[in-house]
Amino acid sequence: MSNYYCKIFLNAPITIEELSQKISSFGNVSFNKFFSAENDIFTINIQYNKEFNETNTQDFPDGFLFYPYFIEIDLIDEAKELQYKAFIEQLLTYLWTEQYQIVASCDFEEELPHKGGYNQLINKRM
Repeated sequence: MSNYYCKIFLNAPITIEELSQKISSFGNVSFNKFFSAENDIFTINIQYNKEFNETNTQDFPDGFLFYPYFIEIDLIDEAKELQYKAFIEQLLTYLWTEQYQIVASCDFEEELPHKGGYNQLINKRM
């Protein structure tokens, strides 16, 4: 069985509340007070990164490990794998258009736009 769990590290000058609102509007999911949501395809959680370190976020390419937030997404229904991966692709693209630094870490990151963002100039701040 494949592992569909995906962890997206995110660096953005917004609050976790604003981030959840953006993702809610984009993905048509409703987060609870713990910034968790579920639909018939996946579960999604937004969390503060306990490893957050402003200085270390500047290290390229591994600074993403110290971004202030991460989003955990996991597939519920394997029959909907294609919809799940499409949602992640669209979410990454949307968040990049918002000028956020994002790196997706998952077994299928090679299939994602910019290979999930790792070691990609789209995440390098000049």
